[in-house]
Amino acid sequence: TYIKGDKMKKLVVALFLVALSTIALGIDSHLRFGAITNAEKYNGEDEFSNYSPAFGLEVTQSLFLFDVGGGIQYNDKVEGTDVATTPVYGLVRWNIIPIAIKPYLVAKAGKSIYSRNSVNGSDPEGNNFYGAGAGMNVRNLQLELFYSITELDDTDGRRDDEMEQVTLMAGYKIF
Repeated sequence: TYIKGDKMKKLVVALFLVALSTIALGIDSHLRFGAITNAEKYNGEDEFSNYSPAFGLEVTQSLFLFDVGGGIQYNDKVEGTDVATTPVYGLVRWNIIPIAIKPYLVAKAGKSIYSRNSVNGSDPEGNNFYGAGAGMNVRNLQLELFYSITELDDTDGRRDDEMEQVTLMAGYKIF
């Protein structure tokens, strides 16, 4: 399709204003890719033995030494748990030393909004997701090691359960 000159000018101006506002407000967006694994024995599987891909997006606002924001992440199912989760969360990141290499500590909390799977009646959908980790920002790159807990429902008469996982993520700043 062809966009006429006036509409194209308006589109370019609108995109410029959106980009300028994210820069002026100190909003950062990171596209993140990595791997997730189990952090403890779950369904008889050994810890740290199997990995699966994980990817997501985080958007944060800088406030002095802290970043606050939110994100969404898809965690594929790890052999042994066979549960894929999609948590949506809020986060607080403390930038310990904000210089060229910026180490940080992070805490995240939210809900697992979707899962295609359940294990023996344990379903993470709609349940709490929370965790803590550490990482570093180097220019436009981000590296993070994160420990998380996703609560699982008791739908088959067993006790409530938790899925503990460790994620190693690399991110690239897109805004």
